[in-house]
Amino acid sequence: MKRLLILLFGLILVSSCTLIDFFTDKDVVAEAGKAELTRPELERILPKNLSAEDSLVMAKQYITSWAKRMLLYNKAMAELSNEDKNVDKLLQEYKMQLLIYRYQNKYLSERLDTVVSDEEGMEYYNKHKELFVSQDGAARGRYLVINKDSKNLKAIQRAARGRDEESVQSFEELASTFAVRYENFNDAWLSLPDLSREMGCTFVELKERLTESDVVELQDSLYTKFFVAAEKVLPGRVAPYEYSRRKVREIFLGRRKQELIAALEEEIYSEALKNNELIIVK
Repeated sequence: MKRLLILLFGLILVSSCTLIDFFTDKDVVAEAGKAELTRPELERILPKNLSAEDSLVMAKQYITSWAKRMLLYNKAMAELSNEDKNVDKLLQEYKMQLLIYRYQNKYLSERLDTVVSDEEGMEYYNKHKELFVSQDGAARGRYLVINKDSKNLKAIQRAARGRDEESVQSFEELASTFAVRYENFNDAWLSLPDLSREMGCTFVELKERLTESDVVELQDSLYTKFFVAAEKVLPGRVAPYEYSRRKVREIFLGRRKQELIAALEEEIYSEALKNNELIIVK
């Protein structure tokens, strides 16, 4: 412990030399009980493009972290019973699970069909709409930000609330010409939490406003923000297929993975019985 403290203090004092120069004659840079941290080990964790000062800071942090870990390990070894310290079975179980997991991933990467057609996706979606109830809600439409003192604000307000073709075209023209920012999300669904962050309001406020109207208008100290919904799904309602497509795909892939793994296990089991590699004593 004394050696550890001396070396850490030395690291703080060194400023003009490099870390490598500082440890040239010290193969062991820290000791904690019987554990040793060597200079080559320390060098391996340090990026080569760091300055001398940054290297020393990082080295000090690493040595401190290493020391705490080793000292805690030593304390555990001293305080725990022999039974508690016997982790061989746990390590073997972990190793077995890890290797099985890696093999399954390799097996799946070589065989998993990742294509989910819209036809089969829509069929599943229509049969299981209860699985696609949106907790957050979603909307698609047009988002606009304009200076709150703009002389075109009134015209944009009128166009935003119109539903005829002339109003839609007028809104597009005004937005393209005078908006600080304009995004057309008519073909892209946004979750209401994401949209609320864009609008600079709370999720609850946005949900309430969309419940009342398809047009949300908010103002801060600098800007007036509009969201004109082309379509919306409030929380607790079934989300459209376009918004749920990713979830549908995940369900299909999850099911295919389970089927492949189950088939693999059955194949290995049957082959082992056939080749007398597995003997079950009855």
